Amino acid sequence: MNRTKYIAVFKNTREMIKADNICKDARLEYSVIPVPESISSECGMCILFDIIQKDELTEILHSKNIFPTVYERDKI
Repeated sequence: MNRTKYIAVFKNTREMIKADNICKDARLEYSVIPVPESISSECGMCILFDIIQKDELTEILHSKNIFPTVYERDKI
């Protein structure tokens, strides 16, 4: 079954690294990938995750004052 994938794009590298560590600690399933060329980002890296993780990932990051821009991967 194909599930919808999302990417979370961060303001800067520091925020991306912090988000990566938070997601690791929460044992979420995700990947760090380059930001797609169609999106502008200072950081250059983003987090790819499955729809199943979407609410949990964004809730955890928001609780740590990290507010990424989230895109549905197939719509960018």
